[in-house]
Amino acid sequence: MSADPTPPSPTTATLSNDIVNRFAEAVMILDMAVDEPAALDDLLPWVPVGYGDHFEAVGSARAEEALDAYAGLPDDWRAALDGHVALLDGLCRQTLEEMRDAQDRERRVAIREEAGPRLHDEIARLHHLIATGTPDAAAEADPQASIDDLFRD
Repeated sequence: MSADPTPPSPTTATLSNDIVNRFAEAVMILDMAVDEPAALDDLLPWVPVGYGDHFEAVGSARAEEALDAYAGLPDDWRAALDGHVALLDGLCRQTLEEMRDAQDRERRVAIREEAGPRLHDEIARLHHLIATGTPDAAAEADPQASIDDLFRD
């Protein structure tokens, strides 16, 4: 495992964890979709959105501050943040699609039980990364491998 990215400087303290809400909402809807599959309509198709893109779409004064902080990150730190957002985007997309394709409640419950804890853990890691500038030591190095492992039979 490589060394942790450079911790944030005081200028990166203005990063926002608002993007975490995007993923938390997806998990909440996944929970609802066990009994109400139509709830997935709010999130499908899932469109990956990077940290910068998320805040560009928001367009508030706080978003501008978050974008400035993001632009000022050291390259290794920005790569860690972008990688983790991409990991969560992939997990959400794959889980939402599996849930959409599930033909019965039993299968939807199984999908939630399989993917839910991983999504919660990764959301917590993203929050930790944004708040502290250091990734959780248990975070995966290869986002696609993490996604593939989650859905391997």
